[in-house]
Amino acid sequence: MTGGYTITVTMENEKEIYDFVVFFADEDQKIANEIYSFLESDEHGLHGYCKYRDGELGGYVIEQIMDVVQESKKIILLMSKNSVNEGNFNFCSVASVTEAIKRNVRKVIPVVLDLSPTDPEIPDYIQILRCIQYSHGYEKQLLKCFGKNISVSAAETCAMKPLTIDQPKKEENILSKKLSHKFFSSLLKKS
Repeated sequence: MTGGYTITVTMENEKEIYDFVVFFADEDQKIANEIYSFLESDEHGLHGYCKYRDGELGGYVIEQIMDVVQESKKIILLMSKNSVNEGNFNFCSVASVTEAIKRNVRKVIPVVLDLSPTDPEIPDYIQILRCIQYSHGYEKQLLKCFGKNISVSAAETCAMKPLTIDQPKKEENILSKKLSHKFFSSLLKKS
């Protein structure tokens, strides 16, 4: 069982050349393709890159994952019963959260499929982030994470969104340290 990903390209920042990457377990590919198609549609104006279509063959998987994580503005993690127990996916999620903490940016967007956001199967370092529950209307929440102007009801506005650490302030640096400590502590517990 190997994980897959979908990437969308945008040339805004030399370091961040992708709008997003979706990490998922193979069993969740249908939902990943749905997200990919939705974000790449003419309506949303994102151009996609698919590992299976455009990926380098024969390259080192870990190096490719690290490059994609570092070059992506957003990382969508499809959290499911399939993905939480898959080695490649877990590596992708650890690399994603580590990069977000290192750069002190809002980057990781967990989308919870068939679990609860507080399910014990979801690692602590993901539970501290705000998640999007995969259900009716999740697309609007996802678009909000990308700063798309959309009209949403008050109920949807209150729905869970990714943690925001955009403009570093003293309080946010403290938060980042707390996130780093909790993240690395949870990794040590699993060793």
